[in-house]
Amino acid sequence: MSEPKKRKGPPDGDSDDQLPFRSTRPAFVSDALRSIACHFDDAGRALAFKQQALEEMQIAKQRLLNDTGWREDAAGDANQKLYLSVGGTQRDVPRGWLTKKADSLLAFIFSGHLDGRLVRCTDGSNRIFLDLDGAIFDKFLDALATFDGSSRASQAQIRGELGEAFFFDALLNNPLPNVTPSPGPPPSHTDAPAMPPQMLEAMPSGAAIMEDIKSVCVGYMKEHAAIDAQIDDVKCTMRQLEDRMKLAEPWLQPSTGGGVGVVSLSVVGMTLSTTTATVEACGGDDSPFANRFNGSSLDATSPAIVRKAINFARQHRLAPSQSLAIPTLQGSSANGTLELRRTLEMFGLIGPHGHCVQRIAPSTHFGGPGMGMLAGRAELNRLVGWLEEEWNKPVEDIRCTYSCSSATAYDGAAFLASIPAPEAEKGWVFLLKKGQEVVGAACPLGLKKDTKWLRAGLATPRQRRRRRRDDVSSEDDFTIVDDDSDEDEFPPTPPREPMVTGEPGGLPEELMKIENADECTDYHRSSQEPIPFLCKLADPDHPDTVTKTTGDRSRVVVSKREPILGDRALKISVLSLGEKAFFHGLSVHLTFPFYPGVCAFSQTERPLLSGAPAIQGCNQIVRGGWDLVEVWQVSYMGQRATT
Repeated sequence: MSEPKKRKGPPDGDSDDQLPFRSTRPAFVSDALRSIACHFDDAGRALAFKQQALEEMQIAKQRLLNDTGWREDAAGDANQKLYLSVGGTQRDVPRGWLTKKADSLLAFIFSGHLDGRLVRCTDGSNRIFLDLDGAIFDKFLDALATFDGSSRASQAQIRGELGEAFFFDALLNNPLPNVTPSPGPPPSHTDAPAMPPQMLEAMPSGAAIMEDIKSVCVGYMKEHAAIDAQIDDVKCTMRQLEDRMKLAEPWLQPSTGGGVGVVSLSVVGMTLSTTTATVEACGGDDSPFANRFNGSSLDATSPAIVRKAINFARQHRLAPSQSLAIPTLQGSSANGTLELRRTLEMFGLIGPHGHCVQRIAPSTHFGGPGMGMLAGRAELNRLVGWLEEEWNKPVEDIRCTYSCSSATAYDGAAFLASIPAPEAEKGWVFLLKKGQEVVGAACPLGLKKDTKWLRAGLATPRQRRRRRRDDVSSEDDFTIVDDDSDEDEFPPTPPREPMVTGEPGGLPEELMKIENADECTDYHRSSQEPIPFLCKLADPDHPDTVTKTTGDRSRVVVSKREPILGDRALKISVLSLGEKAFFHGLSVHLTFPFYPGVCAFSQTERPLLSGAPAIQGCNQIVRGGWDLVEVWQVSYMGQRATT
């Protein structure tokens, strides 16, 4: 630690010709000198304290480097050939090829600084093992062959097909986290002290003394700034290394504890390998997945299918809270998807059992809307569990057929078209999201939608709707104009004041009636057939309210005039007439689903939605606009989702 600089300034003795003798100094002069001396002492102590803090930070940094196995002086040679086993496929690749995209996780792992923690094969070859499918790795190399690090075109080429994009993003596309220094302002005690005006009058030569004092202060400021910059740099380096190591850890040997081994499976003569860490993440040594790597071979399953199943397991380990889907690529057959799903079940990766990774593996469209509100695995498993529990049918697939946010144009016709027709024999789920709250309704059968007034009310922007002003209650008052003009166009009727029916203290049949209902389907639990139910799928602020709501009877209505929202609405309601009688409903405005488009109501309990309920008649009602609307089509076991 460097010694603080000695103070410059006038001595305290009487020999100083520039200062009055001590006995003749004015009191304010002595006070000013003492203040300056204290100022220097404070700056010196602060500088020594910062120097000590810097030394402690450097010790902590070295400890972090030791703990992570990062060797700062071990940058690898770009021309060095690395002998790899990528998911069981042997590849010999120059290091510089893998580090070509410098801001990628792949380059970070093979930079040479982490060579001591790379996973090695235990078959005697000592090859570096990368827990990745060999076919995907080959596509990495093809993408890197055209990457020049400068143009957007070359960056755009580094992407994988659906199902491979996860690994492309993890290892190549997503840039590594960076932490930039952000030094704060210098401490106040390093500012040059001001000389009192009286002192200048008492000491005409004091200006020169103050210049010396200021030069000392500037020196202190520079030393403080230099140490601050070093401390900030060490902090940023440590934080950046910690963030990057969190991404790299799943691909490396653990820094403490037991090591990661390599297990293999023979499929029609092809060796496919993964790590014991992936096996452990999928249920451990006694799981169906682990039993597939016990030395036996699979000769009746396509290697391509088994590779996708192992990729499914790898993705689960890397993203344990993310829903995993079966990709449906262009040109692939439904039989291939079905075979993959059966293989995942055979490996114990999907199914209702506790050791399974996920209840089901939904199929996704090429370029489709993705997993949307079911992107979280907990939400997907919860919903599928409710569907199977309530409908007593195993769910084969669940697919998002419509998704619209409040920031995009809503298409009512497309929304209704996404709900299956009754003859399709498929169920559907309607989900709405506001913030982090997700509510919805599930129906086991499709919806009849081919009605004249509904087609007119939900026409596309090109098919303009005209209304007569004298009477808007008749179907004949709606006509479709197939042109782009805005002439004679009137907005839809806004929601009118709620009309609440029912009698206090009871749940009469009239509660289930919807005024001017054009299409209505009743469900009775006594028929032993599945019936619709309502649910709150997610609510971080009120986790105790996450549940499904079922009853003795349910009704699904598409109405011309809904009592609470007014105008066209889709309404799902459930009713129980037993000892614990209740009535719940969820209504969605079909023309304005985002504002104020949704309401939940109940006679006996709190409505499904969060927020303060308004009391109207014997009902409690909560209204709200929504951020996101989705429709999901449900296929039961033995059925195949339409491609």
